[in-house]
Amino acid sequence: RPGIFVLVVPASSASALQGSEGVAALEAIAEDTGAEVVLEEELIGGTEYLPLRIVGALGPTVAAAGRVGDLLQALADAAGDASALSGLSPPAMPPRSGLAPSVLASLPPREPP
Repeated sequence: RPGIFVLVVPASSASALQGSEGVAALEAIAEDTGAEVVLEEELIGGTEYLPLRIVGALGPTVAAAGRVGDLLQALADAAGDASALSGLSPPAMPPRSGLAPSVLASLPPREPP
């Protein structure tokens, strides 16, 4: 049964995702994980945030959320300003230690940073 995970991305950080490299990266994440990954174009009412929607089965959705989180962190690191991600809520991915053993077993291994 498919699930949905939504990241709230500050519009100021989203421009990097909408560029040619960001789109290619989001498409690669979707292709690699099997989850649907969509950066919405409309701001959340009354805010400066865009929703980034991830839809799919549990394993692919969690894997895609982790990869998107890694991408956003890499963009912030490249800009030399981790505060670019300060508006993200909720966190890109919960720590794996807090997941049930059956969920952990279904997840692909993480690559070291």
